[in-house]
Amino acid sequence: MATAKPILDQSLSTIVTYNPMSASLDTTLEELLEQVYMVGFHHWPVIDEDRHVVGIISDEDVVRTAAAHEAANMSNRFHNAGGPVRVSEFMSRRVYSISFDTDVASALTLMLEKGINSLPVTEDDRLSAMVTTSDFLREFSFSDHEACRAEVKPHVDTTPVQVPFDASIEHVKFACEAEGAIYAVVMNGDFPLGVVSRRDIRRAKSRDLARVMYLKEDPKSIRASDIIREAHFILATDSLRSAANTMHEMQLQALVVANRQNDLVGILTQEHIMQAML
Repeated sequence: MATAKPILDQSLSTIVTYNPMSASLDTTLEELLEQVYMVGFHHWPVIDEDRHVVGIISDEDVVRTAAAHEAANMSNRFHNAGGPVRVSEFMSRRVYSISFDTDVASALTLMLEKGINSLPVTEDDRLSAMVTTSDFLREFSFSDHEACRAEVKPHVDTTPVQVPFDASIEHVKFACEAEGAIYAVVMNGDFPLGVVSRRDIRRAKSRDLARVMYLKEDPKSIRASDIIREAHFILATDSLRSAANTMHEMQLQALVVANRQNDLVGILTQEHIMQAML
């Protein structure tokens, strides 16, 4: 529940999402791909019969594995010699998790250091909740944190990766990887159109795979401009509170920062805001 209490002083139990979506060891690849396509889920803790967390699956794992099987085995989609491809075959067994005793600062630091967007929260070693970047953005936007009133400007990345609006999503992915970046600004000449993330690319690929699978359509050529979710700009003089609230409400990971003439200043990301919380 959102509160005016400073976020670092809050108990983790007031921030987390309870009863999160999870996968079992027998969940199939096709089931998860459908969840990425239909609902846009990004992460699933994998639990055993006793709700112990034994692995973690990301949308990146799902799309990468689905694409590999689709390319290699078109006649017997998402099956191998033993039957359907199951979570246990491609999940990550290295799981970073926390308990309700973990303080907010430690949870934020762990997410930033490991470059992850969610953490399973366990109670008596069993999955009880999840905490995500979106949870922290929500609480920050309502909290009485000194950084809430700070201007966006000192936190902006002023040299983001830029790609033309008609670039393929493969080009965007390669451009981000070459710079070690998660985000890219889509440009029409000198005018910024919006920000896309590697997560946006994965979701676009999952949707394309689903069209091929379920609708029997041919794969489509997807451009950078096709996957911009919201063309929402902020000013460098806006507050971090306002930016966090916009990100949370629109479910965005980054925002274009522009001047009043709509010239690109840079981007503000959820990671920038999380760092400001500490």
